[in-house]
Amino acid sequence: MLAVKFIFFFALAYRSYGLNDRLSHVTEPEHYVLTVAPNFENASFAGRVDILIHVKTSTSEVILNSKDHNVSSIVVIDDISQQEIPIANHYRHEAQEQLTIELKSTLVTNRKYAVSIQFSGLLNNDMTGLYRSSFQNNSTTEWVAVTQFQPAFARTAFPCYDEPSFKARFNITVGVQSNQTALSHMPEWYRTYEEMDIPETGHRDLIWIHFQQTPPMSTYLVGFVVGDFVVSSSNSSFFKVYSRAEYSDQMDYALNIAPKLLEALVNFTDVDFELPKIDIVAVPDINGAVDSWGMNVYREDRIFISDDCTTKTARSVTGLMHHVLSHYWFGNLVSCAWWDDLWLNEGFATFMEYFLTATTVPDWRLDEFFLVEQHQMALAYDQTPRHPLTVNLSVFQDVDIFDTITYSKAATVLKMLRDVVGEKVFKTALNIYLSENQYRTVEPNSLWDAFENALFVDQREFVEGETVNTVMATWTDQCGYPVVHVKRNISSFVLTQERFLVPKGDDNYIPSECFESQGEWYIPLTYTTNSSQNFTDLAPVKWMRPTTNETALPFLEDFDWYIFNVQSTGFYRVNYEDDNWLALIKQLHDSPEAIHVLNRAQLIDDSFNLARAGKLNYSVPFELTKYLKNENDVVPWYSVMNNYDYILDRMRRSHVYPDIKNYVRDLSGIIYNKLENLVLKHNNDYDINASWNAFSLWACKLDNVDCKITALSFFQRWQNGQQIPADIKEASFCIGIRTSCTPATWVELFNLYKTSSSNAEKQALLTALTCTRDEQLLYKYLETLFKSEDNAIRPQDYNTVVNAMASTPLGIKVLLNYLQKNVHQFCNEIDNGKYIATSIFKILASKVALDDEVDKIREILLSPGSCQTSEGHSIFHKHINTIDHNLNWFKNYSDVINEYVKPGSATAEPPPSPATSTPQPKIESSAASVNLYFPSLLTSLTLTIVSTVYFI
Repeated sequence: MLAVKFIFFFALAYRSYGLNDRLSHVTEPEHYVLTVAPNFENASFAGRVDILIHVKTSTSEVILNSKDHNVSSIVVIDDISQQEIPIANHYRHEAQEQLTIELKSTLVTNRKYAVSIQFSGLLNNDMTGLYRSSFQNNSTTEWVAVTQFQPAFARTAFPCYDEPSFKARFNITVGVQSNQTALSHMPEWYRTYEEMDIPETGHRDLIWIHFQQTPPMSTYLVGFVVGDFVVSSSNSSFFKVYSRAEYSDQMDYALNIAPKLLEALVNFTDVDFELPKIDIVAVPDINGAVDSWGMNVYREDRIFISDDCTTKTARSVTGLMHHVLSHYWFGNLVSCAWWDDLWLNEGFATFMEYFLTATTVPDWRLDEFFLVEQHQMALAYDQTPRHPLTVNLSVFQDVDIFDTITYSKAATVLKMLRDVVGEKVFKTALNIYLSENQYRTVEPNSLWDAFENALFVDQREFVEGETVNTVMATWTDQCGYPVVHVKRNISSFVLTQERFLVPKGDDNYIPSECFESQGEWYIPLTYTTNSSQNFTDLAPVKWMRPTTNETALPFLEDFDWYIFNVQSTGFYRVNYEDDNWLALIKQLHDSPEAIHVLNRAQLIDDSFNLARAGKLNYSVPFELTKYLKNENDVVPWYSVMNNYDYILDRMRRSHVYPDIKNYVRDLSGIIYNKLENLVLKHNNDYDINASWNAFSLWACKLDNVDCKITALSFFQRWQNGQQIPADIKEASFCIGIRTSCTPATWVELFNLYKTSSSNAEKQALLTALTCTRDEQLLYKYLETLFKSEDNAIRPQDYNTVVNAMASTPLGIKVLLNYLQKNVHQFCNEIDNGKYIATSIFKILASKVALDDEVDKIREILLSPGSCQTSEGHSIFHKHINTIDHNLNWFKNYSDVINEYVKPGSATAEPPPSPATSTPQPKIESSAASVNLYFPSLLTSLTLTIVSTVYFI
């Protein structure tokens, strides 16, 4: 339902969701008649729900979910006899978020009863439940009512069985004023104008819009919106786009691309979309997007495309739409039985977001960008154990299930499965899974059974002697993932596996449940060599088994180098002996195209993270990345940027930090100049223009001279009223604000942010405003962010601003001072303030490096005004461990990096190898008869450190 892993706002990331107290199945809902009327004047709503329940076991009470309601009336009636069942009492359990209705007589097994409840409540303001959003129309505030019920917020809008396993049909009626539109899952059925029996509405003159009955659905999928919308429709009117009038000229892209995306999903799953319409609704405030089955609700800047949008914006909108549409099949038609297995919904949606969008717009190369945007991000996130894909929520009380593991890791594991079984079997299995389980809730076994059936039909075996369930459980039920160590003997490879971990100083922060298993997997092995160079066959040549200490893989050919995990399809890292790393480095320097582009990105990412984990000397990734002047594909450069950014953040403590920054600055200049040359030659390829945006930001942030000159030139043109390319705007605004901005100019640009109707311009300004070198302006920006009453910056943008500000030392200083001065107010006075403060703290914990920064953040943690949990601990406490881990990294690895990047290091003696968990001896090999840790191995390719001119 939720479209992207990062869209949950601070408050949602830390709430318990009311998931600890489950409802019994003594009674179950079959049908809801829900009537709701929002009242914007007093930020309230009133309604009535009639629930037809089926009694499974005789009982004298009905228990369902309810939170923050005023219940004014409850009636229980036998469905057949229409006899009213007297009620003895009703009461709410606030902590459990449950409503208990005690009856004076027993409800009979296998009979049905109608439970009618009248209720009222307040419209939320935190983008959960039934909440209100607003925008300014000239000087008038216009209101919109929106629903966002996942995972457990339907209970705040109406009493219900608020767990995904309780599916039922819904008839929804919404009361609106004459100037308002109401939308829900199904088309409008009819309207009534007389006052309905809901006195809490205030007896206003309302139009009651009755919608057709829905298919069976879980309560978290229920949705409706109310607002003053304009509408645009496609030729078939199957798709319609609703928005405020201001964006009526930006609807065309969504209308044109949506039918193509839906067709791709129908063709891939071979399961029809059976609802009669899809409404695309744009609202000012929502956490990314919400699929409500027949009505997809998006935040305005996530769905509209203006003429000046960035290249990546078009891609993001398309991918998000595909993600949301795919939930019709994965989430709505077939739902996870409980939040333990949310990955069944979100993993498939993320998979489709890339690999089906790639079939619609193949020139965007999304199948390759998946590696650096999802696969490698999931590897980085999951190397510090948090939780498995299938979460035991009764154990992991504090887990955030809407995270990178649930979205990115799940999608990567599904892609790995597709590559193992092949496209044909994969599609057949999904069709079986969807067809046999439609309108039901499932656990992973249902998916694995479908794959067993598909393999049987294709007369194939998965892993000899093992079921799909047994094999895949090692990927879904364990925390983390493996690293495969490869040694080459005379006639065979010898492979071993272990759980890959980035060392942590205090394992108390790692859930003990993550270490209940031994950390062993069924691993599909693929490999190629310089002799075969077979980078297209992704079928495993063998499987590593968790019960085998070593796996032998014979070979017959002679070769100089080899690569395991072809195209990085498996969710694991690979480490080699020294001679193979040397041979791969030599190949990259001589002719990088001999190695598949995804494996080039893999070698970069694996080597840096193996070094970070103490399993490889940092000289390996540094030597390896010297080939980059010959790297003309953008994909490996994203792996470079991500890994060097981590080093830059950590090395601010070093006395040679200017040298490492110069080193990385020169790398950024290589890719920046290549891209700029292509763009200026009017290259319109997606990957080129989207990457020009990304690497312009990177290079300019590092003060690359060429980038700064170009960006400043574009900024000056923009100031003179000229149109400039959208993909350079963010870097141009940042450099312009940093180098030539006065306080008056900054205020002028901030006012432009507030008034611009261009989402591309607004997003560029949002982050660029943090580039000022004026400390007072940064402080003012934070004041506007958190204390302004004009809602100039939406709450869902807070993280964007804080992340951008934390990317500079000055920004870190301002954030620390601001948090220190305002932590008490955050914790006690601001709506959702605890969660905002926690988010700022989490970002800062990953960025602080200098002693004064570390001291200040610890002082905030221990301050009396620090936010407290119910257990009396600071809610920041679990993030303090990040700081200790980063300090330990510096202690262990800064010396080797200092030696490597300082001027003259290319001819210096090699630095000592840091202690590793695996021995690293000298290797005499056919590839090179030298020690791997001799930096002068490739002196002719050494990156020259040059002085850089700074703008004043």
